[in-house]
Amino acid sequence: MSIGLGCFAARLPSVDDAIALLCRRIAPIDGAETVPLAQAAGRILAQDVEALTAMPPWDRSAMDGYAFAFGKGRRLRLVGRSLPGRPFSRCVEEGECVAIATGAPLPAGCDSVAMQEHCEIFGGDILIGGAGLGRHVRKRGEDFQPGDRLTAAGVKLEAHHLALLASARVSSVSARPRLRVAVFSIGDELLQEGGIPDANRIMVLAQCAALGAQTSDLGILPDDRSRVAQVMGAAAATHDMVICSAGTSVGEEDHARGAVLDCGGEMLLAGVAIKPGRPVSFARIGSCLQVALPGNPAAAFVTMAVLAIPLLRHKSGETTAARPWPGIRAAFSYRKKAGHREYLRVALRQDNGLWVADKGAPINSAALAGLAQSDALVCLEEGLTDITPGMTLPYCLFSQLAGA
Repeated sequence: MSIGLGCFAARLPSVDDAIALLCRRIAPIDGAETVPLAQAAGRILAQDVEALTAMPPWDRSAMDGYAFAFGKGRRLRLVGRSLPGRPFSRCVEEGECVAIATGAPLPAGCDSVAMQEHCEIFGGDILIGGAGLGRHVRKRGEDFQPGDRLTAAGVKLEAHHLALLASARVSSVSARPRLRVAVFSIGDELLQEGGIPDANRIMVLAQCAALGAQTSDLGILPDDRSRVAQVMGAAAATHDMVICSAGTSVGEEDHARGAVLDCGGEMLLAGVAIKPGRPVSFARIGSCLQVALPGNPAAAFVTMAVLAIPLLRHKSGETTAARPWPGIRAAFSYRKKAGHREYLRVALRQDNGLWVADKGAPINSAALAGLAQSDALVCLEEGLTDITPGMTLPYCLFSQLAGA
């Protein structure tokens, strides 16, 4: 599906359809680089990581207590101890036991551990209590075996992935290159002395940086189609993604789409059934994805969060499924038209111990104060028209949008 310059489809695609369509048309970046594990947080794996060894590498104790052979008597002679890094060196014979610390190797001849608080000491003997065959023993390979896949290609590495890989003695991983994103704004009013401050560019750069992208700040461009095309084409040749704000409508001074065509690009989608942000558009210039966000700051924030970030994750090679938005109780009334998906900025507060969402100030896609005073977005689905207090709505905290 391609949409020409200055056109909106008679029926705009939904948010979900737009993302699916664009993901089919946009190829993830290729290539790989070796990254030390200590520096791999937030990177996208380029290939699966498989275990080379078993974990635990030996049977070991899950408790502080006494290791023994189950069924070989309850009163046993204490003959030594096993500690992490200092295991008991000989085989434990019948009638014997060994004091053992959590994580220490289970001595040969033992198959069970009794917790020390369940046992009694009689001179040099231990009266075993709370015993059970194999109890409190972590078996060799219980966590993973050689050849098990630990993490899959396309996973964005987070702290819990790194912990798993470190436990498998992985020192480095093969990761996708960081996505290269260029950002600029368009508008004579942004260039005038005492004119409108450029909030969008700073906001989008921060959103991209939070995702681990390498960003290039290309500044503010005038309402000049040839200049926009020149900068856009040059940026597309050296970046994986180019994002601009403003110039997305169909007025005489809206040049984002025309510039795409002038530098040899292809419009993929012009307009989405979303509020705020309907005029958002997407194009491809070579292998580079070009995103033109609306000029209104709150609309730019919403379309960046809801549409551009999922595409950025796809373009980076990430395959982790989007996390579902949980529900929160609305503490406001609101009406919307059917047929589009709307995202409201809300502030969260507690009401009788439960979190609820307040809409706050009247919705205005150009207002930044209300955005800064909000905590989250709530999603009003296409078929929903009347929101009443007490209704449960999907929401996502601003701080979690990069992983949504």
